[in-house]
Amino acid sequence: MKRYAIPLIGLLCFALSACPRLPSPTRVVISCGPNDDLLNHVHYTNFTPGPPFTSMPTPDTQQINSDIQLDLAAAFTANPTFSRNELCPLDGIFINRAQCSGYAPASCSTMADKDIAANSWGFRTPSNQKYVAISLGLWRGNQCPAGQTICAPSFRLFNQRLAKALFDKTAGKSVNINPPTFQASTDTSGLSVLSALAHERGHIYWFEQFVQPPGPTTVTTTKTATFCSGTIYPDGLWQGKPVDLPEKRFVEFGFLHPNSPLAGLPTLLRSGNPHAVGVIDAIYAGGLDPSLLAAYSPYEEFVEAFQWSVLRNAGLSDLSVNVTGTVRPILHGGVGNMQWAEDKLQCFDSLSR
Repeated sequence: MKRYAIPLIGLLCFALSACPRLPSPTRVVISCGPNDDLLNHVHYTNFTPGPPFTSMPTPDTQQINSDIQLDLAAAFTANPTFSRNELCPLDGIFINRAQCSGYAPASCSTMADKDIAANSWGFRTPSNQKYVAISLGLWRGNQCPAGQTICAPSFRLFNQRLAKALFDKTAGKSVNINPPTFQASTDTSGLSVLSALAHERGHIYWFEQFVQPPGPTTVTTTKTATFCSGTIYPDGLWQGKPVDLPEKRFVEFGFLHPNSPLAGLPTLLRSGNPHAVGVIDAIYAGGLDPSLLAAYSPYEEFVEAFQWSVLRNAGLSDLSVNVTGTVRPILHGGVGNMQWAEDKLQCFDSLSR
């Protein structure tokens, strides 16, 4: 999922008429103000942010498909505090049609999961406008609950596909290594959408904390050392080096920081070395990071902790991963696997409950 912060900064209806909005009795409205439904902030766009960051996403006039609205509404209401405080103030929330030929998820048929991740992004402009997007491809080809013909993947499948996408992106090719399997106390498509939204919002939040005002060319190193009493970046360092600004001021999906403890993983994945699964499992077993992706870079470590805080305050109490045959708890009873990861999640709890 691409995350950008500029100068400083991963459907047609079946009828010809526009898709109707969800009738109010079927969902809880997240109000951003008087007569201002958060669902009305979501639009289609076809946009890929990138240097020199002179363009901004343009909303399409096409109405959001009603089944996609169902998943969005479920995501918004799963954690209404996060939705009101962190999504309502955004300048736009988008379903991104990049690499799709139309408005139907089926039109995204050529996209691999790594493309879906790459076409989801968080974006801050030089004038401090803020946008998040989820790829339309997320709604492609999933088994849906009764009453829906289009849906995002279940939460367990979402995480499994994301892990495989991360492997393929890291290796630079499709790898023949089974992705981890996940077990979760909540397994809905709405939670998958909330996860994607929280992740992209987290990337913007990183820039809000450490690169202010938009425009400087370095991270505020004093702030990285003091943020959350140094819990995220002790002494302002990550893996023994100062936290830096992402190259080109954006973080590509699967970007592996040179200081990452997983620096040798690309070679292992490309060669099909079975030791790769042990390296991956060790991240979950160690409990220092809340996820595999968190170990890729200082930016993802921050964002993944933000995301998991949002999810557990949406009611996700238990989540475990199985890489090598041993079940590793990520959340158990709503608590992070080990104290190091739990401390990081707590940094963001005030934002999401």
